[in-house]
Amino acid sequence: MPSPNTPTWASKWILLAPAILIVLAFHSLGPGENIRNLLGLSDPSTVVYQEKNQENHAWTIDSKWTIDSSVNLSNSSMKPFTNLKDLKILLYVTTHMSDVHKKFLKSCWSKAIEHSRILQSSDVTVYLNSKADRREADKIILNNTLGHNNLTIHERKNTGYQEGANDALKDAMVEKWWAGYDWVIRVNPDVILRDETALLDIMLKDPNATGIFINCRPIVGSMIIHTDFFALKPAALNPKRFQGHFKGNAEKAFTADVYADILKTGGGRWLLSAEPLNALCRAGSGKNLAKSPVAHHHPPSFLRKNDTLQDFVCPIQFVKANEVSNR
Repeated sequence: MPSPNTPTWASKWILLAPAILIVLAFHSLGPGENIRNLLGLSDPSTVVYQEKNQENHAWTIDSKWTIDSSVNLSNSSMKPFTNLKDLKILLYVTTHMSDVHKKFLKSCWSKAIEHSRILQSSDVTVYLNSKADRREADKIILNNTLGHNNLTIHERKNTGYQEGANDALKDAMVEKWWAGYDWVIRVNPDVILRDETALLDIMLKDPNATGIFINCRPIVGSMIIHTDFFALKPAALNPKRFQGHFKGNAEKAFTADVYADILKTGGGRWLLSAEPLNALCRAGSGKNLAKSPVAHHHPPSFLRKNDTLQDFVCPIQFVKANEVSNR
C-alpha cells in the first residue's frame, strides 16, 4: 500500500503533461517553422534573414509570420543597389579604449578592413569616452588604425557602462552625426565583422530592410537586440529616438526604441548565425568563431594586463573580400 506521500498515477500524468505537449508540438512543426515561432517569442512582423548555407544566402519570410499591412514587400518603390559604391555607409565605433579594445584595434582591425569591402568604403565616426588624461594617446591609436577612412572623433565624458552606451546613441541623434548616410553600422572595437556576406547581401539586394540585428537572448526565448553590433538606416528612425525615454539596460532601451520604426514595420532582418549560444550578450558567443559572421570574443590572452600591446595575434579567421564578392 503506497504511503500518503507517494504520487498517484494521476498526479504523475499531471506533472508529465506539459513535457508531453512540448514534444508533440515539436513533431507538429511544418517546413520553415521553429520552436520560437510556436511559442510566439519573435516579433510577428519581422522578416528573418536566414543564412541557409555558405553557398546560398537568402532572406526568407516564415510561412507562419505576417507582415504589417502598411508594408508591401513585393511592390516597393525602392530599388536594390547594384554597387556598394552607391551606398553611403558610416561605421560608428564607440569605445572607452580599454586594454582589450586597444588590443583588438592593434591586432585585428587592419585585417578586418583588408577583408571587408564595406569597411574599406565606409566613413568612420568614433565616440570616444576614455579618461581625459590618456585621450591624446588613444587618438593616436585610432588615427593609426582607422585614419585611412574619413575619420571623425567625438570626445565625451564616460557616464557609466549602460549610460555610456545609451549616451552614444542619444548624442548621435541629437547632433545629427548619422544624417545623410544610407546605413550606419555600430560596433565596439572588440566586435569584429569577419564575414560580410550576409550584411552585404541585405544592404545591396533588400531595399525594404531598415535594420540588421542580432538577438541577445535566443536561448531564453526573448528578444533583446545586441547593441555592440547593429546596422540600420537612419532615415527610417523617428528623430526623437534614443532621447532617454527608456532608461537602464542599453539593449532593452535600444530594442524598445527601434520597435515601432523598424521591427513593427517589417524592416528588421536578423543575423541568426551570429546569435550567442549562451547567456552572454555577445555576437557569436559560445560558437566556433568560424561559424559567426560577427565575432565578439575575448580570448584569455586578450584579458591579461601585463603584456604589451604588440604581443597579440588576432584570434579571428576572416573571409577574404574577393570570396565575398564572388558569391
